[in-house]
Amino acid sequence: MDFFFGIGLRGDGMPGGEGDGSNDLAPQKIKWDIVREFPGGDEVLDTNYVFDFDCILSAVPGVDAAPKILYFKYGVLFRYTVQLLCLSNCTDTDDWNGIQTINEGSWKTNVDCEGSEDTDNPVLASFPDGPYKINVFSYAYDITLVDTASINIELHNFAPVVEEVIVSGSTGEIYHAEWTASGLTPQLNVTVDIPVSNSEILDVTVIFSEPM
Repeated sequence: MDFFFGIGLRGDGMPGGEGDGSNDLAPQKIKWDIVREFPGGDEVLDTNYVFDFDCILSAVPGVDAAPKILYFKYGVLFRYTVQLLCLSNCTDTDDWNGIQTINEGSWKTNVDCEGSEDTDNPVLASFPDGPYKINVFSYAYDITLVDTASINIELHNFAPVVEEVIVSGSTGEIYHAEWTASGLTPQLNVTVDIPVSNSEILDVTVIFSEPM
């Protein structure tokens, strides 16, 4: 999945009165978070640091390859005018690293829990189906001003599977089992297994990997 982000910053920095020399400006830094919406609250699953402009980029042919990967639309005065960026064209890192993180890429929504290969098993997925939110943070050069933007998305990559089964009787849980990931191998874990009589009335709760 690719993400495109529009820039709408304006700046006035040349003499001659208000409005002279005004242009659209590129932020100093940008990062975006992948946020999973859980019943108990939101959790940041991953952060992608797109760039930190600690150097000057140029749109002159043959000078910088990075702008052509990052910027999908920009004006004649490239160093000042930027309208559209592909945020997913970055390498995931633990922190900003200048423009070294700018690279052809995308958000692999079906990657396994070790981030190594694609998977078709939701138990092994880094990003199981369900609601997510992408939070984008744009920083001014002195990091005193931060602009934020969010988009809500919902992933539907996998066929639903049974992840957990709970059987309850008059005394509480008598059987509880769930599928978890042991590395890249699905593993069935039975945490409760208590014998009951044939006359016991039971309630069975089946939990799937996504809403059914």
